[in-house]
Amino acid sequence: AEKKGTPVTGVVVANELDNERCEMLVYQIKRFQRFLTNMIFTNLDAQVFPKLQFPDGDTMEFDRILCDVPCTGDGTLRKNIQLWKTWAPGMAFGLQGTQLGLATRAAELLAVGGRFVYSTCSLNPVENEAIVVQLLEAFPNSLKLVPINNFPGLKADKGLTTWQVMDHKGHLHSEVPTEEKKDSYPSWKHAKRLSGGLFPLSKEKMEAHNIQHCLRVFPHYQDTGGFFLALIEKTSDVDFKNKEKEKQAADATNKDDKTTSEGQTEPAQEREGSPDSDGASDFKKRKPPPKKKRKNASSGPHHHIALPQQIKDHLRKFYQFGGEFPYDCLFYRKAMDEKGNAIEFKHKQPATEKQAEAKSETSEPASDAAARQHLQQSDCDIPASVVLVSPMVRKILSAPDFGKKWRIVNAGLRVFEKDRMTSMDKHGNKGREQGEICFRLKNDAIDVLAMYMQTSPRRLVLPIKVLGDMLTREKESKEDDGKSIMFVNLPDELQQQVKSLQWGGILLASEMTAKDGNKQPVQFAGLKSYNSLKVLVPDDQLRTVLRQLELSQEFPKA
Repeated sequence: AEKKGTPVTGVVVANELDNERCEMLVYQIKRFQRFLTNMIFTNLDAQVFPKLQFPDGDTMEFDRILCDVPCTGDGTLRKNIQLWKTWAPGMAFGLQGTQLGLATRAAELLAVGGRFVYSTCSLNPVENEAIVVQLLEAFPNSLKLVPINNFPGLKADKGLTTWQVMDHKGHLHSEVPTEEKKDSYPSWKHAKRLSGGLFPLSKEKMEAHNIQHCLRVFPHYQDTGGFFLALIEKTSDVDFKNKEKEKQAADATNKDDKTTSEGQTEPAQEREGSPDSDGASDFKKRKPPPKKKRKNASSGPHHHIALPQQIKDHLRKFYQFGGEFPYDCLFYRKAMDEKGNAIEFKHKQPATEKQAEAKSETSEPASDAAARQHLQQSDCDIPASVVLVSPMVRKILSAPDFGKKWRIVNAGLRVFEKDRMTSMDKHGNKGREQGEICFRLKNDAIDVLAMYMQTSPRRLVLPIKVLGDMLTREKESKEDDGKSIMFVNLPDELQQQVKSLQWGGILLASEMTAKDGNKQPVQFAGLKSYNSLKVLVPDDQLRTVLRQLELSQEFPKA
């Protein structure tokens, strides 16, 4: 684990085929805000997950892959009551093709020396050991099982080397049914449908592949669900594309020579397609799964585009970030329509001249407005928000064929959000939006941004009591958002500093004393308006923030 305050390296790509589950995945991972700069969320069929080719000739490969495949889920019977009514022996048979396809593609995408975990929430060997042994048998010189022994206290059994297969009528079989013995089976009609890929190999081959290195976690061992885990390492590269063609040619030859007995299927279920080295050609050939209609454009796939230089220059001048702030790693998102084309921005029109003249007596003087260096909507395309990504994610997003191959749902950490200047009347009520625009800080990204704002003039140090008063101030009207303080209520030494700043985003920093007596930094995103400071903490996070700061409604006023 890296120390707090230091950049995180590496990239994590999280993929989910189902649209709604993909959105839920993004929502769950967003709790780990600091690591979002290094994450990409994709919505692709993992059986043909495409490889990326970089301009320097390198191909993107993964060091670690977690391949959690679709399964019958019989390991979740304790919590999934509905499964008791729907489970049937044949459910696992139809999933083998998908499971083997996903495991094979994971091995293809893996770098030499890398490892991937094949996992299910099922205890059926047809979905577990049978898949692993087929994969190892297909690539015996390139893949090997690795013992999983770094989980102290975990109670688990070793992988099975023998098992029986139940047909659709509930009859058990220890070997592949053959026509010569059809009279010995209770139901040849159902027995002949069992393929060789469902059964274990010979004892010698099972031991040679070290199937016992797999882990089977039973629910009653530790009051959990049932799980299966297999850790596979790639020891050498292999031309998976040619290997698949050789297998298909051999299968075709066997079929022509009629060497397969009537009613006996091939040793392994055929995949629905074999991905090429980049997965692109098969992605076009395969009929895409039906997509659920999205509720809005923000929930679907997006293009990620490098931030315009005008906005980078504005951020550099406005916030004066210190250190090596990665301006080149700033991107914005454009939603894609159903055809994969970018959806253009629908700009809000600035206020009319008549509305602009209706400024309040408390509005900022014209001389100050002229000195402002904020953006105008006419300068360039100004997105609603800006995301920060790591250098490696930037390289991926900038790959020439990236947009054609990957469907991105989310990438990076949202660090800035567009904000407009708002006019106010003499009573302090908000009027219509004006044309000037700035980018305020996102509170979710404040820990990352604070690393570069230690010397920024937009960083204000407040007494903890003042910050507590701002957080606990109630709303006084519908227009009042609360969580703010008027300039006149600030300590004298802060009033002049605050008034000298242009309106826009700020970093509010403070320090509190913990129960153990140690000092702890406290920092939030804020907004400086014409006559007040506001803390930009969302209402749904306020209670958690107050609990962390040990504040309450009775917090002493500054």
